[in-house]
Amino acid sequence: MKRDIRLGLITIGQSPRNDILPEFIETLGFSPQIIQRGLLDGLTKERIASLSPDTAGEALLVSRLNDGSEVKLSEYKVFALIPEAIEALEKQEATIIALFCTGKFPLFRSKIPIVYPSEIMSSLIHAVFCASKDAPIRMGIVGPALEQKRMVIEKWGKGNNSVCFEALSPYTADDSEMLRCAQKMAGHNCDVIILDCMGFTGKAKEVFAAITHRPIILPRSLLARIIAEISS
Repeated sequence: MKRDIRLGLITIGQSPRNDILPEFIETLGFSPQIIQRGLLDGLTKERIASLSPDTAGEALLVSRLNDGSEVKLSEYKVFALIPEAIEALEKQEATIIALFCTGKFPLFRSKIPIVYPSEIMSSLIHAVFCASKDAPIRMGIVGPALEQKRMVIEKWGKGNNSVCFEALSPYTADDSEMLRCAQKMAGHNCDVIILDCMGFTGKAKEVFAAITHRPIILPRSLLARIIAEISS
C-alpha cells in the first residue's frame, strides 16, 4: 500500500511546508505522493490579516507563511476554511489526509481518513501517562504564542492533571531563546513535555530532552510514525 498512498497535507498557513517535510519524510521511512494544501495559499496580505483574531481573548492558532514569517490566525476562522481544503484533496484523489497543525479541531466530514495530530497526542498521553486516576500528571506544554496559554490549559488540563505552559515560537525564536525556554521548563519538574506545534523540529526535541531529562513529545515525528503504521 505504501507505493500507492497519496498523502494530502493541510497546513493552516501556506504551502509548501518545506520546513517540515524533509524531517517528516525521513521519519515516515518512505516517500509517498504528497499533495499539499495551505489555507492561506494565494491570499492577499489583506485577506490574511482579516483571519486574525478579532479580540484579545479569542483562541488562536499559529502557522508559517512562504517567506518564513509567523502568522497568528483566529481558530474559528480557520475551522471555516478546512472543509474546502478537504474537498480539494478529495478531488485530487488523496487516499489519506493529515492536518499539519496540533490545534484541537472538530471532526470534519470526509470521504477519506483524516489524521488529527491533537487527537493522537491526547490519546498517547492518556494511554502512557494517565493510566491511573489516582496518579495525576504534571504536563509541560510549549506553545508558539503566549496568547494561547488559556486555550492550552483548557485543552490539556483535564481531570487532576496540571499544566505548565511556556511560549516559544518555532518560527522566530533563536537558539538562545530555545535554551532559556527549556531551562524554564526544567524548573517546572514535569512528567512529560509536549512541543505543541508542528513547527517544532527534531533539534528542539533534543535540546528540551537534554535540559529537562523528561520524555518529549514531538508532533511531526509522532504523526509520521502513525501514518507509516496505517499505510503498511
